Amino acid sequence: REEVKAKSNYYDVLTLGGRVYYKFLAGGTETARLAGKASDFAFNVRYGEAVKPEWKHYGFQLQNVPAYAKKMLLADEGFLFYEADKEQAETRCTAYLAQEPNLIHRVEHEPDFHCANVTAFFGIPFNEVYDPNGATKDSKVLLPEIRQLTKKLNHGASYNMAWQVLLVSMGEKNVWKAKSLLKLPRDWGLKEVTQFLINKFCAAVPRLKGTEYAKTSHTKGVSHLFTQKTYYAEIIYEVETTRKLVSPLGWTRYCFDHPRENKPALNAYVAHPSQNLSVMDVNESLLRMYNDPRLQDFSEFRVVGQVHDSIPYQIKIGLEDKYNPVVKELFEKPITVHGRQMLIPVDISRGKRSWK
Repeated sequence: REEVKAKSNYYDVLTLGGRVYYKFLAGGTETARLAGKASDFAFNVRYGEAVKPEWKHYGFQLQNVPAYAKKMLLADEGFLFYEADKEQAETRCTAYLAQEPNLIHRVEHEPDFHCANVTAFFGIPFNEVYDPNGATKDSKVLLPEIRQLTKKLNHGASYNMAWQVLLVSMGEKNVWKAKSLLKLPRDWGLKEVTQFLINKFCAAVPRLKGTEYAKTSHTKGVSHLFTQKTYYAEIIYEVETTRKLVSPLGWTRYCFDHPRENKPALNAYVAHPSQNLSVMDVNESLLRMYNDPRLQDFSEFRVVGQVHDSIPYQIKIGLEDKYNPVVKELFEKPITVHGRQMLIPVDISRGKRSWK
């Protein structure tokens, strides 16, 4: 099935003049994330037949292109691909929106956020997880498998993932691997291991949903959210009293569901502020890049598009020192969140002939 999908979506892609075309829908998601689709350039494969038209579109969506397909996309002749990526964008937004001091400290002050999470979640000393004297970024990480485990856990648990969903997200093989890596009791099954991981996450970031909510049913757990004065309780209160969620940048989502009674509704509403704020920051960066007079010479600089938390672009070979500082300046603009200045740093990849 994956091979059939790869062939139909990417290997058989139709191009115009050797280019892949695509479009973005500004209103395609609830969070303001641009929704990617193939372009509107199309032709009717049944042209001339007295039947309903069947349109074949040129190009493909740009938002979820797998690595193998990115390798097929080449920079223009004489140019190199670069990609400006917001570092831990959603996590930073969660930290500042929730006013979770432990999470703010880890994203702002630790040399490696995910290694710091290993220490916070599982109590493994940081010097056993991270070596600042390593020659490369990868060699500094001493426990890469456990670090990878915390990445999956942090993303899912931040948005109220229960043990069943964490199991599906991680996969049984990885859950058993986590059990082995963390030396958990031999008689524990999948539920005990995944619940253990969630409990560890909750203890490390108590401002999100406290430490008791995840240990019981949603209906019973909601009272713990309010008793422990959590961010999730504040989300519930805001929805119940205003029927809206309003971001620091003014984006407003009207809320139809009732998160106190409905766990899927709570999951959606606690995920929305972070996802919306992070992607709005990227959208604003894209607009600044598009409009900045220093980036208007298309013979030297070309914006490619917007892909989740990053923006790929092209620079004429030899001019990266002229343009990358401008991109960095336009990307790194602070946002005021609950009276704090939040700045999401940008990481700019090195120039490459192909996108990946």
